[in-house]
Amino acid sequence: MTASAARISPAVPPPAQAAAKPGALEDFLEDIDRLFWLPRPMPAPADRARALVDSIDWSQPTIVVWVPGTNDHEVPDHLRRRLATVHGPAAYCMDYVSTWQVRTSEPDGEATLRELLSLVARHKRPGQKFVLIGESQGAWVISEVLKDPMFASIVDRASLLAHPALASAHAHDSTSTDVHLDPKRVHEFNTPGDVVTREVGKSSSRVIDLVDSFASLRIGRSLGLVGEILLTDPGLVQALIASQLFRVNGTQNPHSSEALMQGAVDWILERPADTSSSH
Repeated sequence: MTASAARISPAVPPPAQAAAKPGALEDFLEDIDRLFWLPRPMPAPADRARALVDSIDWSQPTIVVWVPGTNDHEVPDHLRRRLATVHGPAAYCMDYVSTWQVRTSEPDGEATLRELLSLVARHKRPGQKFVLIGESQGAWVISEVLKDPMFASIVDRASLLAHPALASAHAHDSTSTDVHLDPKRVHEFNTPGDVVTREVGKSSSRVIDLVDSFASLRIGRSLGLVGEILLTDPGLVQALIASQLFRVNGTQNPHSSEALMQGAVDWILERPADTSSSH
């Protein structure tokens, strides 16, 4: 074989080219686009809850239900993997509207979870455990419902991952609310540097209005709220900028629940866990 032939007829095929990863700017713009996603058409909360209860294998000793974060509608792979690693049960997803229009989305999640727990109370056997795990807006939904002792009594344990500080109930001391969840039943798992879990004090209602107004394209209202919030919490802008540094320095998104999942699963399954990154 000639040298020229060797050059055009390699003995092994060239390695496949890896797909190009989106840059920081493209990734940021995609996240901005997600702010404006419209709600999916869905059945009523009671119908959704009934369909979920009908899909559950009630012979399991522990039932695990996942309440997803904003714009998510299924059990994440990292939760599936962790449950499989500890030989735990499969998780079921409680779906709800789950958009950035939080003034309507979060109450829809609450309504769905209340309907679900009412049905669980009828199906749950003596000695059987029912546990919840939620991320971000999903954690917020869980905390609002578990303020009610009647619903809290149905849930054996709950893990709240990346739990928004602006929620009206927490399992730890908070500057935005005096309402405490039962720490024997509920545990929060938050990452330092996550602006979503940053204390907002008495600005929580304005922050909720800002997120909802911006996602609903009420720009004038949004700008007015930004001014109000900065007057009471000037450090918020700095915290927002710092929370986005992961896009350029290669670190993990501080609002991601992936690094928190081991402790969260161990908590709901009552396994020994390292909660050093949690409240």
